[in-house]
Amino acid sequence: KVTFDLQPGFIPKVKADALELEQVFQNVLLNAIQQMARSRRKGGRVTIQTQYLPGDQKYPVKLRFMDTGPGVHQKDIDKIFEPMFTTKSAGTGMGLYICRQLLGRMSAQIRVEKTAMLIGTTFVIEFPRA
Repeated sequence: KVTFDLQPGFIPKVKADALELEQVFQNVLLNAIQQMARSRRKGGRVTIQTQYLPGDQKYPVKLRFMDTGPGVHQKDIDKIFEPMFTTKSAGTGMGLYICRQLLGRMSAQIRVEKTAMLIGTTFVIEFPRA
């Protein structure tokens, strides 16, 4: 199940390529869904949250993908954005690497904001103002 938590109020436009942004969102969502499927718990939830922090001069627009999957092991957090790194038996290890490259071209970034084993992971995509 995917839920959307849209912050009331103004979210400024960001400079982004729509097709590349769609690819990023699909990769992040697919990873979350696949990770939740690996979990021993039945079901799962992905929540997408928007946030605008006008005081953040560098990345005021934030988009969070929060899942209830098994979490990312601390030893893997620095590796998950590297090419060819995967924890999946059938993964290519290119999804998050491609996300980071595409977002970098948009002057945006993706990172793990928080993770907890057996509880879930939050990825945050941060954008500068357009």
